[in-house]
Amino acid sequence: MASSTSFANPAIDIGRMFSDTFAGIAPASVPAFVVVQLLGGVVGIGVIRVLYPDLTPCEAAEVMLPHSEPPAEGTQAAEIKPEAAGVPAGGA
Repeated sequence: MASSTSFANPAIDIGRMFSDTFAGIAPASVPAFVVVQLLGGVVGIGVIRVLYPDLTPCEAAEVMLPHSEPPAEGTQAAEIKPEAAGVPAGGA
């Protein structure tokens, strides 16, 4: 049995292959895990391209992490104002 994090990243699969814990992955299983993970990534990119055909890389970067205004001096990166994330000031 493998832990759920084993299915998220090919590097984790390779590392778990060398683990002798309950969450280890049999070395013979690693190539299949890695191939399916890479195929999943390609399918994901394809789905995004189909759903958003006109989306540019710059627009995609803005959706993931808005870059329009730098954080205020002394503000932690995790302190995002609700208005900046599109949430009204009074809540959701």
